[in-house]
Amino acid sequence: MPPLRRGAAERTCTFVAERVAVARLTRDKDSHRGLLFRTLHPGRDVRRRILKDGHYVVLPSKTSVAVSEHPRKLQAITLETTLRCDQSCVFCGSRAGKEARSELSTAEIAHVLEQAGDMGANEVELVGGETYMRDDWVDIIRMATQLGMTCAMVTAGRAIDDRMATMARDAGLDRVSVSIDGTRETHQSLRRTPEGYELGLRAMNAFRNAGVAVGCNTQVNASNWENLNDLAELLLGMGLYAWQIQLMIPMGRAADRPELWLQPYDLLKVIPRLAGVIERCARSRFAVYAGDNVGYFGPHESTLRRFASTHRHTMGCAAGTSVVAVDCEGRVTGCSALDGVCSAAGNVREEGLAAIYERVETPGQVPDSVWGFCATCYYASICRGGCTSTAIALTGRAGNNPYCHHRALELAREGKRERLSALGMRRDGARGHVAFDVVTESVPTAIGSDTESSRPASIS
Repeated sequence: MPPLRRGAAERTCTFVAERVAVARLTRDKDSHRGLLFRTLHPGRDVRRRILKDGHYVVLPSKTSVAVSEHPRKLQAITLETTLRCDQSCVFCGSRAGKEARSELSTAEIAHVLEQAGDMGANEVELVGGETYMRDDWVDIIRMATQLGMTCAMVTAGRAIDDRMATMARDAGLDRVSVSIDGTRETHQSLRRTPEGYELGLRAMNAFRNAGVAVGCNTQVNASNWENLNDLAELLLGMGLYAWQIQLMIPMGRAADRPELWLQPYDLLKVIPRLAGVIERCARSRFAVYAGDNVGYFGPHESTLRRFASTHRHTMGCAAGTSVVAVDCEGRVTGCSALDGVCSAAGNVREEGLAAIYERVETPGQVPDSVWGFCATCYYASICRGGCTSTAIALTGRAGNNPYCHHRALELAREGKRERLSALGMRRDGARGHVAFDVVTESVPTAIGSDTESSRPASIS
C-alpha cells in the first residue's frame, strides 16, 4: 500500500445507484459536510438525501449506493523497481531477495514514467525489494524529477550512507520512508539482518543530513504491536515528517509465519493501542498516518484518520482510482500490495499505461463487490469492504474484510469472534497466499472494557 500520499486539493465523488443516473459532485477538500450521510444500507426501504450545490437530491427507496472520494484521474504511480534486496524480512509480502526473471530496463522505466506524466501523475513512489540495488537507481530518481514529478522512496536503508543519501538528494529525491518495526530486539527478529536496526537509523540520519525529508513506516503484527509506544518515543525525537503504520497482511513470507498473523479479534486490543499512540504523537505535533488497511468505523476511527483524511474517517480503498502500481516486470495493478500475477489489468510491455489504467478495477466499481459480513454493515457503501489487498489475501476476493474494528466489536457484543484458520498455501501468484477459512466462533473469555464502552463512529 502506498505510503504517505499528499491529498488532492479537489476531489470528485461518484454516486452509482440502482435506477438512478450517475451524479458527480465536485467540492474542495474542506466543503464535505452534508455530502456524507449516515444511512446507505443496500436494499433498505428508506429515502436519503445528498447535498449537491446547496440543494438536496432525493434517492428512491431500495437504493444501493457506492461512494468514492477518489477521482478516476491518475495522480500518482507506485513503481516496484526490483525484487533484489539485501535483507530477508520474515514478513516480506513480495518475497524479495533475488532479482525477478525479467525486470524492467532503464529505458522501459523511463517510458512508464513518461506515460504516467502525460496522464497527469505528479508523484512517483519507488519501492522494492530495495531500489538502490539497481545500478540505475539514481538515474530513475533523476528521470522522474525531470518530468516534473515529486519522487519518494521506501527503504529499509541497510546500505544507505551519507554518500548515497547525497546522490539521491542531488538527483531530486523529495522524501524517503525508512522501515523500522519496533524496538531493536523486535526489529532484528523480523528483519533477520545483523545490526539492521542501527543501519535503519543510520539511513534516517544520512537522508536528514542531506536535506531529504525523512519519514518512517511500520508493519504491525502479533510480535510488535505492544512495542508501538516505545517506538513512538524513539521517533518523536528524530525530526521526521510523518510515520505510517499499517497491518501486516499474511501473504508472501508472512504467509509462512502464522505466529505473526493478527487474528481479527486482536484488533480489539491493537486499534486502541494504535489510537493512543496517534494521540500521544499529535500532542507533539508529529503526524501518524494509519494505513488504508487499518480501521474501520469503530470508536477510534476519527483518531486513526486524524492526519489522513479531512473527513476523519475512511472513504474506502483508493486502489486504481488516483493511484496505480507497476511491478518490476511491468504488470499493472491498482495497488502495489496486490500480486501482479493474479490481479494485473495488463502489462506495460504489451500496451500503453493509459489503456491498462482504464481496465483497473476500483473498489465499488464492480457490481455486488461488497459481500459477506461487510454487505450487512451500516457503513458498507462508504467503506466498501476496506482495503482491497487485505480482503483478497484473507478471503480470496475484495469486498469483505475481517480486519475491521467495528466488525470485531459487533461480533463481540454477540459473544462471538472471527478466527483465521489456514487451509493451505495458494501458489496462484508470485508471492504466495494462504487460503483461509474465516471461522466464526464463541468468545472463550471476556473481551474487555473497549468492547463494553464502544459506540458507533460518526460520519460527519
